[in-house]
Amino acid sequence: MAYDSDLVRTKNWGTEILTDSDLEGQFDLIINWVMAALNATTGHAHDGSSNHGPKLSSSAVTTTFGNGFTTVSAATGDYVVIASDVSDSNKTKKALVSDIVTLAAITPASQSEMEAATNNTKSVTPVGVKWNPGVAKAWGVFNGSGTPAFTTSYNMDATITDNGTGDYTVTMTTDFSSADYAFVGGCLSAQAGNTTTIAIKNGTSPAAGSVNFTTTNEAGSAVDCTRASFALFGDQ
Repeated sequence: MAYDSDLVRTKNWGTEILTDSDLEGQFDLIINWVMAALNATTGHAHDGSSNHGPKLSSSAVTTTFGNGFTTVSAATGDYVVIASDVSDSNKTKKALVSDIVTLAAITPASQSEMEAATNNTKSVTPVGVKWNPGVAKAWGVFNGSGTPAFTTSYNMDATITDNGTGDYTVTMTTDFSSADYAFVGGCLSAQAGNTTTIAIKNGTSPAAGSVNFTTTNEAGSAVDCTRASFALFGDQ
């Protein structure tokens, strides 16, 4: 191999006496040349020319999208690195391009498929999860003492109608498809030592978009709760 211009010798090693300084200087040149060859910022290229590394194919191009997903474009017969596992002694994995399986696009489940809850091949989106029959379509937590007000809620109008002591009406932002939905709840009584229950008010029927409920103590008397919560399950 011919010497690179960066490694030109200052003495004729065959006829001149080499001093320690000569050898140290030559070693410094070699080390600097090797480091420069390994440092991409110096312009070193794997183009197969003299004093450069073996030529690398430019046919394979990778694009990383984040979250671990990378696209690879390569010619048939090429090998591509598909993983780098630091827990494995071999570190990297490779596969023939022809062996890589093309994944079919994942289709989000429709509303009807979410409601049927039988499909096991479709994906679920943040919007679609609410259509599953096992998910509450509306819920709320509120302070029932004084002026009732939600502390947090989902699919509920902001205002709670105070019909009197322990008597409330709430309205859904998006109505149910019918009044045939489940109402569950619990509350913390403002009266020490009393167990308070929450239930749909006697003599009323829930509507598709609202429900009237009461909170009562052990004696069946209406009382306000310091904290009440409820959830509604059904079809929208």
